[in-house]
Amino acid sequence: MHHFSFDAIIQIRILQSSAISIRGAFVYGGFRISSKEAFVIKSTPLYTFCDTSPDIPLKNFWCQNEHFADLFNSCLFDGNNILHPDSLNDLPPDVSFSIFSREFQKTIKRARDVLKLGKNGECYRILGIENQQAIHYAMPLRCLVYDALTYLSQFERAAGNHRKSRDLTGLDEFLSSYTRHDKLFPCYTIVIYWGEKPWDGPKNLSDMMDFGRSDYARMYFNDYQMYLLCVNEANLHIFEHPGAYSDDVLKLFTAVKGLYKSGGLHLPEILSDVNIEVAYLASLVTNTTKNYAQLINYARTNQRGSVNMCEAVDRVLRECTETGRMEGRTEGLNSVALKMLLAGMPEEKILEFTELSKETLIGLKQQL
Repeated sequence: MHHFSFDAIIQIRILQSSAISIRGAFVYGGFRISSKEAFVIKSTPLYTFCDTSPDIPLKNFWCQNEHFADLFNSCLFDGNNILHPDSLNDLPPDVSFSIFSREFQKTIKRARDVLKLGKNGECYRILGIENQQAIHYAMPLRCLVYDALTYLSQFERAAGNHRKSRDLTGLDEFLSSYTRHDKLFPCYTIVIYWGEKPWDGPKNLSDMMDFGRSDYARMYFNDYQMYLLCVNEANLHIFEHPGAYSDDVLKLFTAVKGLYKSGGLHLPEILSDVNIEVAYLASLVTNTTKNYAQLINYARTNQRGSVNMCEAVDRVLRECTETGRMEGRTEGLNSVALKMLLAGMPEEKILEFTELSKETLIGLKQQL
């Protein structure tokens, strides 16, 4: 398992990919690419600790091949190590495409969160990850467009190569700009939903359709299945397999699920030793950064690569209890509740801990 220095984690780097045409062992979208160097990656430190959006840190997390491989091996391949980190190459996330004809011109601009090319034996796959903080009620259609643009890009590049080399024979190949021997790489997309409330949106294209009450043609509908992983509802046992290249993915999902469920009051023992990057990501996703800022800063100062997430909320509760003793029952409980609100703890847990009325808590929230 890789541990990263705090500076390398907090100053998250955005991968800015650009494809280059080189000699190699396989073809992606008309490019000949070697398995060792497929794309040039330029990294620029653009992320700082004070930023609060989890978008860029999440992309950076999944750009690491060990994490990417563990996700797909666990979700799609039943825990079997079909993907190896060394077999993954970064692809440009921009899948925008322009369509031109005499009557119509349209440019479709789209960018994937993370896109990689995976190799297993002689089989190549295009693998994508989409992070969702909120429910998207057209997500299956959105993923369908992503995948279709990926296929269209492959086709157009291959067709362009045929036109340049003038190797098409016969009317059928000429009209298609493609031969019966040409093949596309299959595309697989995993959508990760990081929100707290249950996903109530569509999970496949048919969920977005109005088939009416008696549509007998529905059985012939060409559906599109979206692979959705809801962290707050997922069975995380699928990530507990001995072949995992890292335990970071399991701990990240466990931390997010635990923070949503109990506000951090009852975290599993597995989170007593967590990579700083994982702890920071989990706090960003769940909006509990204030609970862990002191812990992470302490680890940074002492050059530690991991933290005990189970201790963070216990420290807050101890401080709140001490405040209650010092300031008296009523005023002390109010102060405790304010501190717990500022720490991002759930209202249900605050009411249970302080035994204040709901009306009192609402009044305290208005003071913030």
